[in-house]
Amino acid sequence: MDLHKFVKEKPDEAAQIVFKELEEKIPLQVLKASLASYDYADRFDQEHIDVMQRDIDFLFSKGLIKKEIKASQWADTSYVKEIVSEMKKK
Repeated sequence: MDLHKFVKEKPDEAAQIVFKELEEKIPLQVLKASLASYDYADRFDQEHIDVMQRDIDFLFSKGLIKKEIKASQWADTSYVKEIVSEMKKK
């Protein structure tokens, strides 16, 4: 959450840090534009699992995933509930 706040409050500084970390291989203006649309999701729920499942199904249908995977069997939403609960306490 601290990183999210930093990117939102200081986008130019955040872009400069990423630019240096990526060894200046991506133009700074591109990083600034990318970070301008950055948004951290503070939730992970059934809607997200459904989207992942559609993506998995598509990749499986194209042969890019060899084994069928069920997102609901491995998706764990408990950590998000804990983070949100902690944030509400502050």
